[in-house]
Order: sequence, then C-alpha cells, then structure tokens
Amino acid sequence: MTDQKINTALAESLPSVARFSNVDYCHDLNIMHQLESGLSNRECETFEKLLFDLVQEEHLKWISGHKDSIKVATMRTWHATAQQRAEAFLRVKKLWKD
Repeated sequence: MTDQKINTALAESLPSVARFSNVDYCHDLNIMHQLESGLSNRECETFEKLLFDLVQEEHLKWISGHKDSIKVATMRTWHATAQQRAEAFLRVKKLWKD
C-alpha cells in the first residue's frame, strides 16, 4: 500500500471523534504509539509478531551475521519505523491490502 492509502485506511479505521486531520501516520511515531495503545491484549500479541517479521525481513542481511539473531531482531522492533508500525496495525485490524 502507498503511504496515502495507509493514511486513509488508518484514519477510516478510527471512530470519527478519534480521527486526526491531516496526519501522516506513516511518518509520525507519536500518533502510531497512540493507536497501538488502543489494541487489545490479543491484538498486541499479533502486532508484535507482525512487527517482528517486518523488521526482521528488512534487516535480514545484518541480523543473519549476528550470533544472537533473535535477540537482535527483537531489539530492532524497538526501532521500527512509523510505516512498519502502520502496516502491522492495519494487518492486525485486517485492513491491509496488497
């Protein structure tokens, strides 16, 4: 999905009272943090797994040469971009379109 489609999907997934106008979810970690805090416990588990996969895929070359690859990949999720977090969020909510 393009950034514009991600932003639209995220905005439309929120109740109208919670929508932010002219927000670039793909580049705003603070807004993504707010959205993530609204996930249920089950959704959080799925979100974390999806985010791990997204980050691991991006950093696979670097991670594969490291002796503690799982630990490094987990640490890398702390540094996930807002766009990666937006994708994981939309996948949790089953709103991601390939």
